[in-house]
Amino acid sequence: NRPEWILGDYVSIMYRLVCVPLVVTMDDETLAFVLNQSEITCVLLSPENVDKYVRVAPLCPHLRSLVVM
Repeated sequence: NRPEWILGDYVSIMYRLVCVPLVVTMDDETLAFVLNQSEITCVLLSPENVDKYVRVAPLCPHLRSLVVM
């Protein structure tokens, strides 16, 4: 864990948002399924995971923002 994740979680609580933990080892199909089922609009992610989320983003109509921390 990194301090950025705790800050992100705290901000989501302040705005009454729901945090959905995502496992970085998910394949693209599973990741897209989870993002779509939970209707996630914003993802906080590490720089090393940007490529994966950029690949999956077109499959997720609710996803509007990728925030790299």
